[in-house]
This record gives sequence, C-alpha cells and structure tokens, in this order.
Amino acid sequence: MTPTAFLRACEEDGLTGLVHEWLRRQEDGWPVEVRAVIAKAAHAQTATELLRQRQLIEVLDALAVEGIYPVVMKGTALAYSLYESPAARPRADTDLLIRRDQVDHVRRVLGRPGAVNDIETPRSN
Repeated sequence: MTPTAFLRACEEDGLTGLVHEWLRRQEDGWPVEVRAVIAKAAHAQTATELLRQRQLIEVLDALAVEGIYPVVMKGTALAYSLYESPAARPRADTDLLIRRDQVDHVRRVLGRPGAVNDIETPRSN
C-alpha cells in the first residue's frame, strides 16, 4: 500500500487519531511523510475536540442548573473513557440519555438565547 493510499484509508475509516497515537510510541520504520500527515490531521482533530468539549460542558452545565443530569452515551462516552485522547474517537454528535418527562424541558433550556454557545465544528466520519 502506498503512503497516499494508507493515509486515505485512515481518514475514510476514522483511524487517523488511533494511528497517530500508535505512531507516537514507535521509534521509527514509518515514512516521515506518513508521520507528518497523520500528525497534522490528529492535531486538527484535537483542536476540533477542544471546541466540542467546551460545548458539551456548556450543555451539561445549562441542564444541571435546571436539575437535569443526562447520561452521556455512545461515542462521546467511549472517547472520554477508553481512548488515550478523546480526539482519536471521531464522531459527529453527542448522545445524551434523558428521562422522557424531561424532553420538553431540555428543548426549552437548550433553545434559550445564550444557554449554549453555538459552536460549529467540522463533521467527522
């Protein structure tokens, strides 16, 4: 597999962050251009994750003020519990589990002006 094909496969399968973590622990043996491109992509994912994290904290804080404590599930929960870096777990959203009787209240809280900053982040695979 050529370096270009390898890099494309990592991107398509959402493995760039994991490959970067693995390559950081390797002494050598990988082409410099592969390491450089993987590192650049991983750094961009980290910057995006910092924005996502800030928004998630704002959402959870806004809900906590109202006495609503959702359970963070799936990709985001995995990213923060199983990965060395949450940025290594690509995801496009965050799933929150709330009680059925809180749905309308959550919609009102999150729909209030200033309740949560609208942070646009690039979509990951």
